[in-house]
Amino acid sequence: MKNNVYEKVAFNCVGCGLCETICPKKCIKLNEVSNRGIIPCVDYKKCTNCGLCIDYCSVDLIEEKEDLNKIKHVFIGKSKDKDIIKNSASGGVVSSILIDLFRKKEIDAAIVAFVDEGLNIYGDFITSESEVLKHSGSFYHTSNMLKNVKKIKNYKSILFVGLPCQNVIFDRFINKYNINNVYAKISLTCTIGRMKNGMVEYLKEKNFQLNGNTQILKYKSRYGVERPGDIIIESEEEKIEFSCEDYLVSKDYFYMPEGCLRCKKLFGVDYADISVGDNWGIQSRDKIAIFTANTERGLEILKNNTLIEMSISTLDELKKSQPLGYSLKYNDRKSINKKIKCLKYLYRIFPKDYLFTKVLYILRSIILAEIKKTSANQK
Repeated sequence: MKNNVYEKVAFNCVGCGLCETICPKKCIKLNEVSNRGIIPCVDYKKCTNCGLCIDYCSVDLIEEKEDLNKIKHVFIGKSKDKDIIKNSASGGVVSSILIDLFRKKEIDAAIVAFVDEGLNIYGDFITSESEVLKHSGSFYHTSNMLKNVKKIKNYKSILFVGLPCQNVIFDRFINKYNINNVYAKISLTCTIGRMKNGMVEYLKEKNFQLNGNTQILKYKSRYGVERPGDIIIESEEEKIEFSCEDYLVSKDYFYMPEGCLRCKKLFGVDYADISVGDNWGIQSRDKIAIFTANTERGLEILKNNTLIEMSISTLDELKKSQPLGYSLKYNDRKSINKKIKCLKYLYRIFPKDYLFTKVLYILRSIILAEIKKTSANQK
């Protein structure tokens, strides 16, 4: 058997990109396969079986349930700056934290999400307050957040922003490399993953031309004063703007990577100083966030931030803020996972005509209703 990440991970991959980054022979490439998931493909002619990819891969750790008792305080609130709110997700809390820390010179860089000309999401470094809003918002497909992580040694004090699974993997990287310039880590609440292939299909349905020659100039997500906000994508030839909610209704759970079905991290409290997400437990169109201080450093950052208006909330409200996600992550999900896999399979093999798509939507609604029912019955 080959001693590489393909043999260990296969479709359990969540697409963080660390194996690509640390491979000394650059023989690993992450590929999305239809709507099934992400898989690390290895060029066996170049691979020397060094085992680095296996040592650093953390897919086993994302199966461990997080301990919500580690949370020190739960808050609810949003940014005081309307422009930050308009350009951001989750009440602009993450953007407000970044801007505040840059102004105070507590950090000189942060790892955040970038978008390339091919609509691929990846992590890279910003180094100033002026760059924050350019990269704010939530991108609804998988992101190669560890792509440029080795550049971390070029900075004195950095902040990492990523999903719970990405925080797990980032933590393993900094520990193995003895990295000591990480000021803090922020985790973004994540219920499920979405694949780029889902976005590509959606854009084709909207007659937005996306092929090998298309160059994306702008990709802005969650834009607007109300949630969930709009997605704006612009190429050299055209521009499209659509409701984020419309996209999620169209593709959610049909393009969920298999690796995400195994993940039991929702808030990311066990690997991050601060966790931030939308408070979907309240009936409001305002961009209201619910966020937690998981460490003393996280609590210090939040209490000293003057850009966020916030009030104390509770652990119970935190659980209610994710009516689908909490059930998926914290309950026995074997039965649900089988149904989601079946749903994905049916979507993959049958033609996308109106009637069959309608049937799939009904099946998905039944599955989600079952999840919500489980959530409502939780203590």
